[in-house]
Amino acid sequence: MAHNTAGGNTIDDHAEEQMNDRHITDWQVDQAIANGWTRPGNVVGRTEHHNEYGRGMCLMVVTAADGTVVTTYRHRARRH
Repeated sequence: MAHNTAGGNTIDDHAEEQMNDRHITDWQVDQAIANGWTRPGNVVGRTEHHNEYGRGMCLMVVTAADGTVVTTYRHRARRH
């Protein structure tokens, strides 16, 4: 069941499952959305939020047009 983070971001069921599997916290999602750089997603209406952190890694949070978090994952940081 979807839930909201302390920062007010809605996490859908798929994103919540991915977060649990990947040990990503609500706080990390809130930080990526609030402080990360953004670019259009690969699906119309979606936005990627990238938040770089130590050792060359980046957390990516994908939101739908309504702002709901639809997935999250980590990747190697790259220039934007």
